[in-house]
Amino acid sequence: MAVNEHEETRARLPLAAAGALEAGEREQIERHLAGCAACAAEWERWRLCGLLLKRLPTPQPSPLVVERARARAVARSGWSVTRALAMMSIRSTSRPASRAAARTRSPIS
Repeated sequence: MAVNEHEETRARLPLAAAGALEAGEREQIERHLAGCAACAAEWERWRLCGLLLKRLPTPQPSPLVVERARARAVARSGWSVTRALAMMSIRSTSRPASRAAARTRSPIS
């Protein structure tokens, strides 16, 4: 295997661990790992790192941060706060109804 191909494979190991590669790229890496003990060992470290990162909670903004961002967006849009809140209310109340309707429809109709 060419040195460049070897280094390219090693550079893509973190992406593979994150699940960010296309199927063909993953297959290339798997073929390389089958014949390269050094990369296979490095892959194992990246794989474990990826598994541990996936177990971490997803950070969520505080409600205050969300409200400030919403207020700034409304201010930039030129909409009144009343109109923006009304639009958000319409969207939030119409979505569950449309989802419920979609669930009750027959797949054939």
